[in-house]
Amino acid sequence: MSNYSALLSDETRINRHLIRFALEVTDFLSKKAPYAVVLYAHTFIFQNQILRNLNKKQCRSSNN
Repeated sequence: MSNYSALLSDETRINRHLIRFALEVTDFLSKKAPYAVVLYAHTFIFQNQILRNLNKKQCRSSNN
């Protein structure tokens, strides 16, 4: 169980970095690029969250 907790904390840390990076890119692009590119960056954030939630559900179902 401790290995699982360590993996979750690593995943959380990585996801925070990815989201922070995506927000920084979005902020930069919103000043420099058309709205389509900004929309793409926001899509990346939501895609990451959706995939993370799906992975959590799969882990829970495989543990049961």
